[in-house]
Amino acid sequence: IAGVVDPAQLTSVEQCGTGNTTKGSDDVATCVSEGQTDIGCIAAGIVPESGVNIDNLGRGSGSLGEVVWPPGAPASAAGDGDHLAVAMVLDGPVPLADPTLYYQYGWVFDSDGQAGNNYQALSSYPADFFIDTDLWVQLLYIPGSGWEMSVSDIVGNSPVPRFASKAKIVIAGNVLLLLSPDEELLGSASYPNARYRMSAFRHDGDYLYGFWNADVHPTVTQPLLSVPQP
Repeated sequence: IAGVVDPAQLTSVEQCGTGNTTKGSDDVATCVSEGQTDIGCIAAGIVPESGVNIDNLGRGSGSLGEVVWPPGAPASAAGDGDHLAVAMVLDGPVPLADPTLYYQYGWVFDSDGQAGNNYQALSSYPADFFIDTDLWVQLLYIPGSGWEMSVSDIVGNSPVPRFASKAKIVIAGNVLLLLSPDEELLGSASYPNARYRMSAFRHDGDYLYGFWNADVHPTVTQPLLSVPQP
């Protein structure tokens, strides 16, 4: 990710360990996270406008790996201001293609510290990785379709896509970097109260009864992490 931002600017670091035992969203099944779904470290920071290399954020494959944009995203440009950067460091490289497995990586936020507008889990998934958040950023892979990205707000306990988001995700080996103009994703008024959680999940197409593997940090029973202050 050094071609996009200086890693030293990610000043908030959480060591998560590897080989974590993760409880599934049904609050019953467990797995031991491994490889591409084993979160070893989280790093976040507010990167000044001058510290973002916009030229390396073009859509698709490049020297860094893969850059994924949400649908309808306008091009990044100088003048977008400071950026919120949140990196997920995994125990194995993220594949740019996989013939059989589905992947979901999540950066989910309680953007305003207000519990009343947060997502509440369905009864069949009481330990849903996205519980108690109101803003979802997801990186998704479907075999045969490639990588895609979505940015959604929670409205009426359902995700509603944001259009024309300038957020981007860089896939660089075992690092996933979310980069977004900070005013767009959260807004300056939200920073004192904003919190977040990160998750990694893969399955074989039948995540109820088939193979699955996951990691989440912090766990759904722990407090969310504080968003770095600008």
